[in-house]
Amino acid sequence: MSVNPLWQKYLGPDDEAVIARARFGLRMGFGSRPAVIVIDAQRYMVGEEGNDAAWPSSCGAVGRNAVQQIARVVGAAQGAGVPCFFTRFEIARDGRDMGVYRRKRALLDNEHWCLEGSPGAELVPDLVPGAGDIVFVKKKPSGFHGTPLLGYLVERGIDTVIATACAPRSSTPRPTTSGPWSCRRRCSTASPCRTPSPCSTWTASSPTWCLQTRWWPTSARWRRPGG
Repeated sequence: MSVNPLWQKYLGPDDEAVIARARFGLRMGFGSRPAVIVIDAQRYMVGEEGNDAAWPSSCGAVGRNAVQQIARVVGAAQGAGVPCFFTRFEIARDGRDMGVYRRKRALLDNEHWCLEGSPGAELVPDLVPGAGDIVFVKKKPSGFHGTPLLGYLVERGIDTVIATACAPRSSTPRPTTSGPWSCRRRCSTASPCRTPSPCSTWTASSPTWCLQTRWWPTSARWRRPGG
């Protein structure tokens, strides 16, 4: 057991002692039936180069760079017959389905935001779902809350989820990545982590998977280390 290096700078001696005493830090390994989840890779999240001011929720260049790497992961998965699930977050134009989310931010009347039917709510054009992939809408941060995602995983016998997202500061990756292990599935996330919560909030801005995941895409197949 060891503390993940991505956490190291956030932990003091007392924290490390608790981790060691409680025997955290084990590796869960991988199952045999993976799937990729792409969380809210939508146009409103990444904006457009040179015009981010027109996209109120744009992550800018960080998000656009992440999309390019997510596209590599998705392409490798599709080539290997690994299913991909794409979540889309969208809000009714009158805000009736925002719930408490509307208490913390305004309803924006902007086609470059995540309004239902708007250009902003569309998937980024770099990511094209394949014939066997599924795109679905969610109304909450988690891709599992009130959606058929768990049913899709059960139906296809998926035991390992590999998650990607393009928004390092969004509230959506963390609850979505909590979903699989809450439902007895293994979950890995893409690297590098950009916040104090590696394996929860991250982007896929690295051209390969980090060593945590132990899987990475190569041309048209999935490969394990040494495989």
